[in-house]
Amino acid sequence: EDNLDPIKLQKLAQWTTRVRYIKLKQAGLLRRSSTAALHDLLTKLLEPSPEKRLDHWVKDKEMYDVLKHPFFSNLNGDTSDNTIRRVENKLDSVQRNVAEINSSLAELTTDFDISVRLLKANFNMMTE
Repeated sequence: EDNLDPIKLQKLAQWTTRVRYIKLKQAGLLRRSSTAALHDLLTKLLEPSPEKRLDHWVKDKEMYDVLKHPFFSNLNGDTSDNTIRRVENKLDSVQRNVAEINSSLAELTTDFDISVRLLKANFNMMTE
């Protein structure tokens, strides 16, 4: 789902190359080495039609594909592959933590279930 109001996105998408250049320069995002790549990336990201916008990227890997765009290889001398690798490593770490938490929750649930059964059994013995 888009985070931007469709009318605002349409306005951004209609910026001329000159207006886009001025805005990017004002924001400090423009360097000679990345001008063409940035223009290409923004043109794809600012496509007003969500369906057409998604057509620019690999299905089900849109964000991965965006990060692989040549523009990102020009940032801070880092390559998009390094950025993706760092994100993947952090994601792996988060997934391991989630697995550990799920395992702990399963153990706690089992312990809780056993405690509830014991309480029920004790209660039944006391009421008979």
